[in-house]
Amino acid sequence: MKHRIEKLKTQLLIVLVILSLVQLGIHWNQQAQGFLSRFVGSFFGGSDFPTTNVDKTKFLYFMPKDITVSVGQTNSRWRFTKGDTYYTSIWDDVRNHYLPAIIKKKPAKVLSKEQWESVIAKSCIRIEFNVKWPNDVIYWLEDVNPGDNRSFEAVKSIAILPQEDVNETINVLYIYDEKQVYQYQVDVEKNYLPKRFYSELVKNLRSQEVPSLSLLTSVTNFKASEEILVSLERRMTEFPMLSLEIPESIRLNRENIESESIQDQILLEQKVTLTAKYNEVAGEAWFTDTENLYKLYSNGLLQYNYLSTPNRGAGSASSAFSQALSFIELRRHLLGDVDLSLSYFKKDEQDRYYEMHFSYQLDGIPIHYGGAQSTDRISAPLIIKANADRVLECSWVIRSITRTGMTGEYSLYFPNIPIPIAYLSDFQKESNLFTRIEAGYLFDLNQTLSPRMTPYWIISNNEKDYVFPLSSKED
Repeated sequence: MKHRIEKLKTQLLIVLVILSLVQLGIHWNQQAQGFLSRFVGSFFGGSDFPTTNVDKTKFLYFMPKDITVSVGQTNSRWRFTKGDTYYTSIWDDVRNHYLPAIIKKKPAKVLSKEQWESVIAKSCIRIEFNVKWPNDVIYWLEDVNPGDNRSFEAVKSIAILPQEDVNETINVLYIYDEKQVYQYQVDVEKNYLPKRFYSELVKNLRSQEVPSLSLLTSVTNFKASEEILVSLERRMTEFPMLSLEIPESIRLNRENIESESIQDQILLEQKVTLTAKYNEVAGEAWFTDTENLYKLYSNGLLQYNYLSTPNRGAGSASSAFSQALSFIELRRHLLGDVDLSLSYFKKDEQDRYYEMHFSYQLDGIPIHYGGAQSTDRISAPLIIKANADRVLECSWVIRSITRTGMTGEYSLYFPNIPIPIAYLSDFQKESNLFTRIEAGYLFDLNQTLSPRMTPYWIISNNEKDYVFPLSSKED
């Protein structure tokens, strides 16, 4: 009898432990999206929902806007974007070798931010980012303990000046964080690109007849808030034709709601805890519980809000960035062929969250979002607010953008931009500061299907955005 009583006690204790764990899982589900379904699924052979490993994808977002090769004070520049061989070679060398080497190293010199212009006025290879990357995020990307850091505070630009040291085994690199300039002397190891790759780069570009670009402010009367390069060469450039559509699996209709296709693609593991409300007339669906609200509209706009008050402030930049990437990567398959680039990263002034903007691009060619109205300015199609614990808000214009297999040839000859006479007075205003002149694609919120997207001139100043068709002729 005593043995049976002890056995019963043991069984009851096991049941109580399991119930306690389930209760703990329910509580954690309120704090972390989808935890409960993962928690329970671990007992029953896992889950059918997708998972992601952010560590494997994080470097897809840590990419320069472009890499520019310049020759001292001359007007000539060569600019490379993602997809170009030189871009890939240089960035791989810097990310894999130079950054890890300098993170734990004291700079040889620290200069004032005003001296950055004199640094890049020399012959150099300059790596430019859209955002100022906080050092906390850089450490996370490079798997470095923050306590080991003796280096820069952030990274906005990197410049390599191979001519500054005659030693073939030492290369000189500068980091600019918008507050100071840090100079480093880096030992060129065997697995690095040889120093002569950098010192002979201009000569090789010229011998290969790689087309150069010119500074906008040197060839026109336009004023610019940043360095804008334009082509003065009459040549044709190939652009892919793209197809744009709302992904079939998340198109807002009763069939997708009832088959739970939308829930599987958007809500993922949370679908088991959220209730759906579909308003066919208004063209919107709500998925909600006491703490989470997803809204999906017929135009492909997804909005998410965390309804509870966050337990703490913004926390570390790297943790918030990781939360944003997890949210994106679990739904990344909906976007087709496009890449996502980080175009804005800033902490809220009240220290509540970090706001991050992500833009679409394909092989370095921007795909701009023009907003809901024709008068809207170009903005980011994906905006996330997150703290170290979770995503708090998201607004995402979801489009599947794919290559059609067709291409077209277009002229980038700057003097041939077809500017209508009505806009000439706008362009000639002394108050106008140009921020962008580039070839790219454009879509708006009401554009839900396009079997053939073609490129445009996208021109922006401090007042307005302008869009003109690219010419398919040389002259």
